[in-house]
Amino acid sequence: MEWYYKPHHPEYAGVRKTHQTKEIEFIYPASGSTLTLPRQLNGQVEGVVFRVAHHKSNATLWWHLDQTYVGETRFLHELRLAPTPGKHTLTVVDDEGNSVSVMFRVTDLS
Repeated sequence: MEWYYKPHHPEYAGVRKTHQTKEIEFIYPASGSTLTLPRQLNGQVEGVVFRVAHHKSNATLWWHLDQTYVGETRFLHELRLAPTPGKHTLTVVDDEGNSVSVMFRVTDLS
């Protein structure tokens, strides 16, 4: 919730961090989701945008799909990927060693 609210309300100081506060959270997709990748009119797979929120706005995040490094983000934590059909695990690690993973499945409509 803070991720959506804070950019539009500069006076908002944020939530005090407790031991239950998560540093990183997936916005999309939810764990256990089944995704169908969109295609262009020519049939080319476009991919899907994965999103996470981090408690620190300037954190650097490293993304791993099935334990393979696929990219890095800073400030805006969105990454477009086009995983192959099947089950996958996407893991995001921050510069302090915190991590979060989401499992999802990709279906093929071709």
